[in-house]
Order: sequence, then C-alpha cells, then structure tokens
Amino acid sequence: MLQEESAIYEILNKYKIDYQRNVSLREITKVSGGYCAFYCVPESEKKLVLLLRFCLTKNIVFEVIGGSTNTYFCAQYNPLVVISTIRVCRIVAREDHIICSCGVGLSKFSQYCVNRGIAGYEGFVGIPGTIGGAAICNSGAFDSEMSQVVSSVKILMEDNHIEVLTNAQLDYSKRSSAIKSGKIRGYILSVSMDSTQKKDINSLKTKVSTNTKYRKRFIDGKRKSLGSVFVSSSLRYITKQYRFRLFVKRMIYGLLKAFIQDSERLKTINTWLFFLVLGAPHLSQHCDNINRFCWNQQTTEDDFFDYISTMQRLGLNKLELEIELKEKE
Repeated sequence: MLQEESAIYEILNKYKIDYQRNVSLREITKVSGGYCAFYCVPESEKKLVLLLRFCLTKNIVFEVIGGSTNTYFCAQYNPLVVISTIRVCRIVAREDHIICSCGVGLSKFSQYCVNRGIAGYEGFVGIPGTIGGAAICNSGAFDSEMSQVVSSVKILMEDNHIEVLTNAQLDYSKRSSAIKSGKIRGYILSVSMDSTQKKDINSLKTKVSTNTKYRKRFIDGKRKSLGSVFVSSSLRYITKQYRFRLFVKRMIYGLLKAFIQDSERLKTINTWLFFLVLGAPHLSQHCDNINRFCWNQQTTEDDFFDYISTMQRLGLNKLELEIELKEKE
C-alpha cells in the first residue's frame, strides 16, 4: 500500500493535479461512505486521462464520480482513489453539435441550450449530475432524454485506448446504456450533443418554467436523497402485483383530498398509504415517495438496505436500480 501511495503522490504532484488526503466520502455525498486515501479533482481532460491511465496501468482501486448526486458509497467501502470530474467542464459549440466535457453540469448545460434556442434540452433543467453520468444512465425528464440528443461519446476504454462511440453503439434503453450495463467498459471523457433542433427561445423558457414548478411541487423533496432509487418503469412489477390494494389506496386518498388542503401533508399521507397497502408502513418515515429514499441524521445504512430489499421483494426481484451502489467486493 505504501508503494502504491508513493506512486500516486508522484503522479499527482508531477502533473499538478489537485487532491486531498484521507477524505470522508460521507462529506462528499452528504449521505454515507467510508474513506478514500486520495480525492482527486483534475481540472482538464488531459489531466483526467493521465490519472485514469495511471490507475488502470497500476491496477489501483479507484472510482470516478461527477457530483455524486446518485452514487451511494457503503460505509465500509474505502477505495484508494476517488476521481471527481466536476472541474472538467469545457463547452465547445460547433455548427451542428456541441462538445461537452464529462464534468459539465446537466442542468447548467440545458439552460445554456435553452438560452440559445436549441430544443430538446428544456426537460433537463433541474436534474442534478453531470453530462458524463447522464450519458451513461440515459437521464431524462419531461420528454427530454439523453438517448435523443447524444451524437457520440469519447471514452477511455479499460485497455487504455481512446475511442469514439456513436449513439447506436451505446445501445440505449430506459435509464441505461451499454456502459451502465457493463457491455462496454470505460470512462467517458466528453459527449457530443446534437444542436440542430431550434425553437423560439421564449417558448423554451416557458417550458422550463412549467417543468421547474412541477418539479418543486411533485418531484424534488426537501430532504437529502439520491433521486429515484429504481428505474421508474420497473416499478410496474409492484403495481401489477398489488393492483387491487393500490386501487383501494387511490379511493381512500381521493376521499382525503376533499378534506385536506395542505399539499405537503397530502404528499406525506399519500406516501404512507402507499407503503401501508404494500405491508411496509415503516418505510414511509424514510421516503418522500415510493421511489425516493431520504436521509436525516438518524437514518442508518440498515434502513436504506431494508428499503431496497423490501422493494425488491415486493417487485419479485425485478426492479432495476437507477442509482449506483459502491461497496467492498
């Protein structure tokens, strides 16, 4: 270990890559995690590639994250190196496409496009995370989806060569891609995004305003969360299994809406009713909705994994994770 750490020191100092020592991953995610010996934040694609190639060549245990908005590090997971891409954030506009470095914020980029009348990105405003992570996970909302706008990605493959993959090669599916599924193993450096679709700027801004209000009211909770834990479409395995119970729940909720005007209280009641009819009312204390687990100071890792295992049991073990779990193998 000492030899590895010495070699990491050397490469970081040689190429002047910013880093911190012995960083709590919990401090980064604000949720959970162990410690990493080196938390590295390269500020250019060149430095990112140098660091990735070094770790791959030396077989160093490392993780690459963006802003860690949908990554869960287990408490006992202690990778030697964590590389954050948040400062690799260059945007270059071409005639019919825009090249984004992997660390560009998705919400920031969507606003960039809206302000220039480029359509197809207005649904991304408000979604946390980076372009690189979004391209891997096929992020989307409000009729905007990465699979519809990604032209190609530049990726450092695990054998250390750089390759450009087309949209078709990424084999996109609902909230997934060939990279997320593991069919292609590598690290996205930049994403080429289509910019040919144009619309009136004011109409795009109106859409953004409408979407933002909806997010605040129905999607974005006030408590810390990782966003959607499971791919929403996979929750159908629960709704089909418990069709009658959920019908009864809707009837009860409909009656309560006639007497309760407080929207926040209604949301809480709706979540509690959902878990009640599924036979797991204790989970409602941890969730803003059936697919959003939240943390406070008292929440434990056992609470989180109880939620995941219970949901999987209810869904006949067919639910697909949208978040990325990092744990000691």
